[in-house]
Amino acid sequence: MLHRQLRHQTLGEAGDTLIELLIAIVIISLSVTALLGMLITSLTSSAEHRSLADLDTVVKSFAESATYQIQQKSRTDTATVTSGSYSVADSSITASDQGQAVSGTGIPTGTYVGSVTTGTSFLLSSSPTSQVNVSATANGSSVTIAEAQFADCASVAGTSYNGGSPIPYVPPPNYSVAFKTIQYWDSATGQFDTSCGPNDHTGYQLLTITGTAPNSVTETISFGVRSP
Repeated sequence: MLHRQLRHQTLGEAGDTLIELLIAIVIISLSVTALLGMLITSLTSSAEHRSLADLDTVVKSFAESATYQIQQKSRTDTATVTSGSYSVADSSITASDQGQAVSGTGIPTGTYVGSVTTGTSFLLSSSPTSQVNVSATANGSSVTIAEAQFADCASVAGTSYNGGSPIPYVPPPNYSVAFKTIQYWDSATGQFDTSCGPNDHTGYQLLTITGTAPNSVTETISFGVRSP
């Protein structure tokens, strides 16, 4: 009886065998490996998602900046507009302003910068291409002159439209964005095409840009611009 009790106690206090320990270690290792794999996949997916979200912001921000520069940009000069006169004193006027739309107190709608005396004055004109005098209807102290870059048959390269200064947008580090193509609305065919012919002087263009993220993922979008 005593012998059986001792034997029972000895068997009950026996430890795990080496094989059991090895099996446990293998199971734990497999579990940890699986968990690490899931964690790495999750972190990678999260980083890619952030990268795509940032890239989307980059291309849309560039498109907004380009749209403003091409069809909406303007500046306001201190000037002297005299009722009944078609001459406006403006010390900020430049030769490149000729043909641009101008507005302000006393200046009729549909008026353009006509003949220019750089740094001194300009004439009001009802035509953007030739001098057709139009008189101011009231006195004014400032004028707003369009500086939009829109041009028929314009070209694009890099971040520049029609050979002008680069669009003023700086993407985050390691991101890039640039114009890809420009197309012109053809009034005869009722669609955009890549060649600018006689029927493409419609004042409507389709610009395509491409942005690139640090992981080389790209996003391409298209947007329209019109003549101011």
